[in-house]
Amino acid sequence: MELLQEIARNHDLWIYTTSYRGPLYIKSWFRSLGVRLNYVINQSIHDNAVKQNVSYTRYSKAPRLFGIDLLVDDLPGVGIECEDQGCDFIIIHPADENWVEKIQLKIILLR
Repeated sequence: MELLQEIARNHDLWIYTTSYRGPLYIKSWFRSLGVRLNYVINQSIHDNAVKQNVSYTRYSKAPRLFGIDLLVDDLPGVGIECEDQGCDFIIIHPADENWVEKIQLKIILLR
């Protein structure tokens, strides 16, 4: 949670999830952990947005559509989608012990 708190102090922090949980539920859950989220994109919000922009319908996540500067995910397929969209991303393998440092470095390199 320290990394998320650090990011939230200096940047807008969004959660982009394929879950159908409501944004208020997700924001409340993170707030209970001490992390303030600026925005939540759940599957419903994603679906509604791509209906308006049909060129994004083939993507499970469309960070460019929402103006997201950096997407962090654990699925290589999302990385392929981001590459195709021309978006900055980082894919973190769940077993990666250096994931915090990799995300921090990527944020620094984007400045």
